[in-house]
Amino acid sequence: MINSFYYNPVEECKADYLTRMAKVIDSIRNGVELPEFGFSLRELLSEEEKREVEDYVFNIMLPTIKEEGCYYIRKNGMKAIAEDYLNQLYLEVWKNFHKFNNPSYKETEGTCSFRTFVKIYTKDPARTVTNNENGVSKRAGYKKNIIKKTQRYITSNYGIDVDDITAEDIFANMKEVSATQLSVNDIAKTMSLMMRRAGMEDIENSCDYASEMEELYIASQKITDIFHAFVDKLRPMQRFIFCQNFGFCSEKYDDITLAQLACDADFLKIVKEDVIGKKHLVTSDVQIDAPRKNGSVIQGGPIVLCNVEHIDVNFITHQRVRCRDLIVEFVKEKGLDEYDVMSSLTQILGETWDELSTQYGLR
Repeated sequence: MINSFYYNPVEECKADYLTRMAKVIDSIRNGVELPEFGFSLRELLSEEEKREVEDYVFNIMLPTIKEEGCYYIRKNGMKAIAEDYLNQLYLEVWKNFHKFNNPSYKETEGTCSFRTFVKIYTKDPARTVTNNENGVSKRAGYKKNIIKKTQRYITSNYGIDVDDITAEDIFANMKEVSATQLSVNDIAKTMSLMMRRAGMEDIENSCDYASEMEELYIASQKITDIFHAFVDKLRPMQRFIFCQNFGFCSEKYDDITLAQLACDADFLKIVKEDVIGKKHLVTSDVQIDAPRKNGSVIQGGPIVLCNVEHIDVNFITHQRVRCRDLIVEFVKEKGLDEYDVMSSLTQILGETWDELSTQYGLR
């Protein structure tokens, strides 16, 4: 694979990398000429080379897509179709990835984060999967029709509200409206799909949908308390690295490269208080290839800082991996559900960053 197609977090942040690679994927898919090559990659690369580039880029973006997908699953009660939904979301985001911050497909100036880009595509996969699960087949429609008839019969004869009718109630009374008899499990599954479809229609018809999608699902208090205990065991430096790596940080630190983070004065305050981190402080020249300020790249090319104190970027990378391993071990130990984990992190990391900001005066 061409060297410039690899992601180096020391030299550029993930958002800048994906913005750059969106144009590469556009060239591979649609034959768009890339200025740096002077021709289309669709003609230059073999089919095997194209697949290699696409697989590599997709794996870089996958964690963010999965995080946003899990938030959406919990927010909208779609746990029963979680796997199908995530697969559909992966396809939807990947299908449109070549448009990410690509001027050829944008009507307005400016850029957005990749997380925001993913959120744009969370709705349609939910509708697609729900429709598929609801079943467009005659058999599925027949089951729903029987259940609705039985619900009306029960409401009319026993005065029970539709929302209070159980699968067992329908099973016991189905013979009164149909010669077909479904099992309790079949009834329960069909009712669940009917309810999810109704829920999706409510979401689609809600005038507050756009604003709601900007909110992250807040997990149950029990799960939240468990994660608070986990985060409390981390040292402040680990909490900082954990939050910043997941994008739960102030705009100053959002998507900055490891080289820029390693030299940040406020971050170094925390590092110098850390019993392990302070051992990895070094003094040398540092080149920041894509310096950012308040979320935007500073124009003018690389910045070279001479003879500055900073923390070893390899140590930051190691700590990111270490934090990831700690949470994996914790989740396994507690037997937590993957979607509970993803949803809990949104609240916990946000609160953790606020605490760090207050304690260390982070901007």
